[in-house]
Amino acid sequence: MVLAAAALALALALALAGAPPAAVTRAGAAGQTIADNTLFSGGEVDYANWRYEENAGITAARRGDSYVARFGGTTDGGGLDWRLGNPLISRKKAAVSSVGDVLTASFTLRLINVGAGKCFGFVFGLPSVFGDAGSDGAYFLYFENQGGYRCGLIRYVDGGETVIAPPAPLPPNVGTGIGADDFTAEVSAGASGALNVSIAGETLYAGTVAGAEFSGYIGFAQAGDETTVGKTVYAELSDISAYNKFYDRPETPAVVSENFDAGDFDTNLWRFADNSSGLYGGVYAGGGKLYFDRAPAGANFGTAYKYSNFDLAFTLSDFQNTAESDPKARGGIRAACGPLIITFGVDSAAAPTWFWSALVTGYSLQIGTAIDMQTGARTGKTSFALYRGLRTGTEVVARAELPAKYDMYNGADDARYECGIAVTDGHFSVGLRVGGETAYTEVLSAELPGGETTAGYITFWAYANNPATNPYFTLTQTAQFSLDDVVLRNTDESARTVAPPPRSSSKIDPLGDAPYTDAYDAGDLLQNRLGEKDGGGCAGKTAAFGGAAVLAVCFIFVRRRGI
Repeated sequence: MVLAAAALALALALALAGAPPAAVTRAGAAGQTIADNTLFSGGEVDYANWRYEENAGITAARRGDSYVARFGGTTDGGGLDWRLGNPLISRKKAAVSSVGDVLTASFTLRLINVGAGKCFGFVFGLPSVFGDAGSDGAYFLYFENQGGYRCGLIRYVDGGETVIAPPAPLPPNVGTGIGADDFTAEVSAGASGALNVSIAGETLYAGTVAGAEFSGYIGFAQAGDETTVGKTVYAELSDISAYNKFYDRPETPAVVSENFDAGDFDTNLWRFADNSSGLYGGVYAGGGKLYFDRAPAGANFGTAYKYSNFDLAFTLSDFQNTAESDPKARGGIRAACGPLIITFGVDSAAAPTWFWSALVTGYSLQIGTAIDMQTGARTGKTSFALYRGLRTGTEVVARAELPAKYDMYNGADDARYECGIAVTDGHFSVGLRVGGETAYTEVLSAELPGGETTAGYITFWAYANNPATNPYFTLTQTAQFSLDDVVLRNTDESARTVAPPPRSSSKIDPLGDAPYTDAYDAGDLLQNRLGEKDGGGCAGKTAAFGGAAVLAVCFIFVRRRGI
């Protein structure tokens, strides 16, 4: 469909026109699991991911066919009490500081006993993994028994307590004491101060906390009186899930562009790797384009900055769409050119220059078509396929075959294809236009798994086949296309933009002439002294290496003169 009124066409048309960036909902999302049932599923409390003191009275106990995390109570170890000051704290810190960040947590409890003067519950926003209930800035969703079980929510501020939700009786469907029922508590805390807390499906608090800061560690703790006879806690945790979605806004220039008109590009904004073995051309800027000229697999051109949400516009042309005679190629035939691959969301600083690593750690748009591995001829239409990296491999997210007028891998030699990619809050879209079209036609779109946009580098990659490494391919295949009119825009809401550094050209200036003064006459030259006796009997040894010395001196001279 033609996206005349859609976000892709609008954003990319604005990018090409140089207009201000359109605002988007938020920045690219990333996430981390803060807690899950591995806490106790292995038959012991997971010390690698949770901090607690040995012999604190926190154990993994069997209940039926599974385990629960038990706080205090009677254990197989002899009835250890859960002592005050011995919290159970997750070692992962939640980030809830930028617009859109959120921490969601749910846990299932069974309250068997909370002694008089004691409080037990869930803490979040702890400033340190060594924190506890009472730590400044922390929030405490507590349960207590004051003539009946009730729950409340407080925040510790400047050594005191601020009440967020006053204590209220537990919902009537929650049983406590001997024969207690399991119930589930849920917490959602956002960077805007939005906080929602429910107990067994009933709302305890829903509102906005002024000046809230929810970043920090989570866990379970107790407060109140010291643990003594009659003042103990006995509770069981049978299910826990905590997830932190946060939004990464990398610092970038607001807009970067490159048209290669000067036969170079800005190395402060773009990275480049030729990967040429010397057999063919490689990658070079010239004639107002960046040419991937018979480039080998792994040759690439990419961003020097990371991006989360972005609009990227560029023009592709000069594909080699037929097999060609080539005396340097295996069998004398060079197959039609290989796929073009564009990766994004590659976080590692090393991965952008390592092809396989980029594929398996980020997302990739792969542009290509079927090919006869014996003749090197095209056998199908061009397709766009979006892949997701899985660390050990990739999976297809979406794939589409292009309409005939955009079939670039079977098109005319002089055809130019304007391409636009938009990644916005977990939504991916790519469009094409040709022949003076003013609107992009969307050819592929998809929701990224989990609705997340991972921040990272963006890179154009050459892909090819070498018969020496691919026994099923009998012909040599290289990458052959050109790139032009690249415009990249950061579309994060409240984007963290920086001024671009001074331009640094990719051109390498030739060595200039250096001033030279000859302080010696001809009689001092080494070759004029060969065979002379110097009284030490070493003339023969001098003659043996004298020629090499002269060559070295002459080579240095030539280099210094810039010849």
